[in-house]
Amino acid sequence: MGAHSHGGRKPANIVTDSHHEFLRPFLESEEEFTEDAIFYSYTRHINGFAAMLEDEVAAQLATLGRDKI
Repeated sequence: MGAHSHGGRKPANIVTDSHHEFLRPFLESEEEFTEDAIFYSYTRHINGFAAMLEDEVAAQLATLGRDKI
């Protein structure tokens, strides 16, 4: 995660929506993707989120290059 890719200071809901859009392709089904997956979005000084993920999803995310996250 890191610098905001959505151009400066945006409303928290826009930042949170971008986190959900980032994570969605890594989840197996729409049913699995719920508002509960991401339980906190960092929206002020850093761009990131905290989520409860299956081990396989966490492993996939861990293999991404820094330019992808």
